[in-house]
Amino acid sequence: STAVQAAVLDFHHPALDAETVQVQTRQQQSIVLAPLVGLEPAVCQNVLLIMDCNARAYTGCVNRSDQSRSANAAAALFRLGANASHSCCPNTNYSSQNSRGSLDFRTIRSVAPGDQITISYLAELWSRPSWDRQTKLSFGCLCERCRGAEDTRGIRCRSCHSVVFPC
Repeated sequence: STAVQAAVLDFHHPALDAETVQVQTRQQQSIVLAPLVGLEPAVCQNVLLIMDCNARAYTGCVNRSDQSRSANAAAALFRLGANASHSCCPNTNYSSQNSRGSLDFRTIRSVAPGDQITISYLAELWSRPSWDRQTKLSFGCLCERCRGAEDTRGIRCRSCHSVVFPC
């Protein structure tokens, strides 16, 4: 419907004329895909970029009448999930493993009143160095972890529990 299309196109996405690899790749893909799905190429490019920026893995129930059938490699758009900010050291995790077709948020560390709720947009977050995390995101992450010392090559001291980095 027109209302659903307008709601989807209202999600955040990079500008179509941005000179990034992601935008240019999606532009080329939309030329091929647009006729197959009955959309104008620019609208198709918008949808692909919206998916890149906002879609979350969906592992919940696919059909309410058959709650035993779960999604395999599915993604969905969630308005609240799309509004959560990214951090490479998030204070919240999310899951769609429920029968309601919704996203459940759970804090994974303390959140003080007034703190921003953050999730990670990246799957393999903890093993990736900051330069690699930055290339996976469509924006420059300025979270505390990315601004700090590289923490993926360090070794934790058993005595004092601080992280020691090789020379």
